[in-house]
Amino acid sequence: MRSHRPPADRIAAASVPDVGESPRLPSFVIVGTHKGGTSSLLQFMCRHPQVARPARKELHFFDRHFQRGLDWYVAQFPAGRKITDVGEATPLYMYDPVARRRLARTLPHARIIVTLRDPVKRAYSHYWHARRYGKENLSFEAALAAEPERIVGASRRSRASFSYVDRGRYLGQLLDLEQRLGRDALCITSLEQTIADPATEITRVLEHLGLDSSRLKSTTMPRANAYASLTPAQKRRLAKSGRKLPADMSRSYPPMDPETAARLRAQFAEDNEQLREWLGWGSLPWPVGP
Repeated sequence: MRSHRPPADRIAAASVPDVGESPRLPSFVIVGTHKGGTSSLLQFMCRHPQVARPARKELHFFDRHFQRGLDWYVAQFPAGRKITDVGEATPLYMYDPVARRRLARTLPHARIIVTLRDPVKRAYSHYWHARRYGKENLSFEAALAAEPERIVGASRRSRASFSYVDRGRYLGQLLDLEQRLGRDALCITSLEQTIADPATEITRVLEHLGLDSSRLKSTTMPRANAYASLTPAQKRRLAKSGRKLPADMSRSYPPMDPETAARLRAQFAEDNEQLREWLGWGSLPWPVGP
């Protein structure tokens, strides 16, 4: 029986050129994880004179704007005689199965870069990100308890907003990317490793693109997306939603409750061990037990 694909996928696939036909078609995509240092990694990569990015870091083409077509997507990327690699970073691509499918069909030869993060810390950072943008008004513990009901049968955008724990189950997402694009397409690092040894990790990433890391202007890890004062637009959104942030949230958020952290570590323990085995790493760069 012939399989049926969504019309949007058929339309986009029909217009996909061979990768070599356009110098601006992305050669790499940073797909995740959310709150895993993707902004800093993209900035880091663009210190190389042959790497460039679009004006906006997250294009959300494969999850939100696919109907705009490939021409729109390609037009977002700069071109130049010295530029050999262009790419973007949209963390939702890794988590969203529809985005993964579309990406693999549209860019079958792209290099895929993944930067992971301690799933416990990632979940907490994700929660405060949602609070900051007026999407969350529950306590962290209440949000964790509500997550299963919130994401089952929810819209893709709601799943993205409230998947504090589910997004940290990395292996299933990575296995799907491997199946669709091949293991060789994937370069996997972590926020923890990049902070601890930025020169080594950026070298690995650039070598994945076939680039000489010695041409980097700097091997100091940049900081991006650090909590800063709310913008006027963020303040307007919060005022409209009727939600308020604590006074100390202008630049940081409070530490996680130790008991909550221990419960989350226990919850992620099996996932982490399976991930470590699949990666072939001796250990993960974050605590794996309570």
